[in-house]
Amino acid sequence: MRWDAQNSATAQMPTLQLRLKLPPLLLLIFLTGCSYLRHDRGSLDKFGSAYVGFREAASDSEIVSWVIVLDQSERSDGSNGTSYRRYFVGALDVKAGSRVRTDSARQAVAYYNSNSTKAMDDLESRNDAAHEKFIALVEAANGIRVENYRRQALAVVESARKVDNDLEAMRRNYANLYDIQVAFLKRIDEEKGDLNRALPAMKEKIPEKERLASEGTRLRNDEQAQVRRLQEAYAAFKGSAGMMIDYVEPREAVTDSGPPQSSSHE
Repeated sequence: MRWDAQNSATAQMPTLQLRLKLPPLLLLIFLTGCSYLRHDRGSLDKFGSAYVGFREAASDSEIVSWVIVLDQSERSDGSNGTSYRRYFVGALDVKAGSRVRTDSARQAVAYYNSNSTKAMDDLESRNDAAHEKFIALVEAANGIRVENYRRQALAVVESARKVDNDLEAMRRNYANLYDIQVAFLKRIDEEKGDLNRALPAMKEKIPEKERLASEGTRLRNDEQAQVRRLQEAYAAFKGSAGMMIDYVEPREAVTDSGPPQSSSHE
């Protein structure tokens, strides 16, 4: 009986050895996978930081953009607008005298040359910075090794691309609208404040001015919608990848009602 038991135990040894070999193999695969994900954590964090950098840069552009919107507004609603806006509205005031309108037109052009152009240069500079951050975001997304995370990161990139494009389209729109407004002002000055002679001469430009104003509104609304989609795409990526890095909205965030109250551009 002892011999049979011994042989029976020996006969089972290969099976037992095989069973003992499988768990370490699975453990090795598991540890390798964890090490792979741990090694990729750096690229995930890099992407998160790139996302934050882009959002910050885009927000900077949005603030200057809203300042320019206030500058270009032709509504006389009694609010404290920029100097350019106040004088622009004054140049078109039918209740004012010709001399007052002429002086307002000249003052508006002067403020455009001294202040509004600086705001436009600032917007261009900030848009360039935002575009550089966008390129960094693209590079960081493509550096992610895990395919599922990379795919989600690229979805974030596509939303960021639309924000980046809208910001630049807005800048071009503002530049074109300024061109028409300043041409109006110079014409009023040339006609010594006589709107009956100044406005008919610019009549062909009025439809283009209206189109640009409408297009500017559409672009701003679209940019804000794309920002919301960008936030949603990153939230999905963040939850899936277990990310902690995220953009924090400033206290005085730009909203549909306008920019933060403080600004260096008047």
